[in-house]
Amino acid sequence: MLREAHLGDVLYAPIVAYCVIAIVIFIPFRWLLGRIGLLRRVWHAPLFELAVYVSIVSLVTLFLA
Repeated sequence: MLREAHLGDVLYAPIVAYCVIAIVIFIPFRWLLGRIGLLRRVWHAPLFELAVYVSIVSLVTLFLA
């Protein structure tokens, strides 16, 4: 379990670190989804991307917490 991170005099909740880690994982994954053509086949691409990002955040939280 991560504790609060501090940058300067500001404390950040661990979920901020989890979201940053997830976005680092999500950006290449999004590129890969676009490259193989999956984003053209889904009904609502931004909604699908949001669902994938939330899933990645959940997995990062599960494995790091």
